[in-house]
Amino acid sequence: MARLAEGIWQLEHSVSSLSSVGCRGSVGGVATEQQHCYLLIDSTIIKAHPHAAGALTRGERAEEALGRSRGGFSTKLHALVTEHGKLVRYILTGGEVNDITQAKQLVSKGIDGVGIVGDRAYDSNEFVSHIEDLELEVVIPSRANRLMQRSVDAEVYRRRNVIERWFGRLKQFRRIATRYDKTQSSYRGFVALGASQIALSGWRA
Repeated sequence: MARLAEGIWQLEHSVSSLSSVGCRGSVGGVATEQQHCYLLIDSTIIKAHPHAAGALTRGERAEEALGRSRGGFSTKLHALVTEHGKLVRYILTGGEVNDITQAKQLVSKGIDGVGIVGDRAYDSNEFVSHIEDLELEVVIPSRANRLMQRSVDAEVYRRRNVIERWFGRLKQFRRIATRYDKTQSSYRGFVALGASQIALSGWRA
């Protein structure tokens, strides 16, 4: 599935996103968000069915975003969501891939928001500097081993629960909660379809 809902979802790249990414995204030409909001970053493990293995390859071996984590054979969905529960960007990797390795791809030029909210898994000097270079607020708690602890707005950080609930909502679709698709592009399309249905249903965090 190369593209779903042309003009809204862009699935031909490794990072899938809304055509207008950030707090001013739209569905069907209708604005879905206020001009300014925080963007939430996190990931979730998707258990893969054994039938998801064994995709046919032509030429170079394709990367199908399948791996093994403590939960077994799995895919990891890395996502950037607005504080109102709308998907901005997402990436699929194998389940064993560390969250921070995909952070800069999710948070890059072109997104619209006030700041980035994430948990301690995203506390790295490189990523924090990257966010600041984009002139966005950093709302990420410091790891315990940091000599200089970063102050975090507790009220803003509580909004991080939105992306956790969004993942839960997305996993209500059984085709997404368990991956059966052999190819990354096919499964990525179902994630886009599920996120579109959540947005069009009017669900707000």
